[in-house]
Order: sequence, then structure tokens, then C-alpha cells
Amino acid sequence: MNKIIYQLTVKDVQNVAEQELGRKLSIQEIDLLRDRIADRISWFDAIAESIDELIVGHESQLQTSGKK
Repeated sequence: MNKIIYQLTVKDVQNVAEQELGRKLSIQEIDLLRDRIADRISWFDAIAESIDELIVGHESQLQTSGKK
């Protein structure tokens, strides 16, 4: 399966720009930010922490309560 779980759109970036700068970004400015935004998002950590909290934690609760 190759379904998208989460994504940021140009509209998301423009909304932040309008709040932070009071204006929309140009195409050139968006292109400049694209790689920097991707580099700053720790995808592995976000996924690993979510698995630990929701999957591993849930399995531990089931084992503790005797269900599986």
C-alpha cells in the first residue's frame, strides 16, 4: 500500500507565511523553502514515537489485562 498518511501543501505554507509575514510567498520563495521544510521534519521519530505510544503501548495494556 502506498497511501499518503500526511502531507503539507503550498496552501499550508502560504497560510503560515500570511500569519508570520502578512503576505503570501512567491513561487521562488516557496521553492527556496521546500527542501528546508522537509529537512526539519523528523519523519522517522514522529513515526517511531507514534508506534511506541499507540501500538506498543496498546499491546502492553492488552497483555496486562490478559487479552490479546
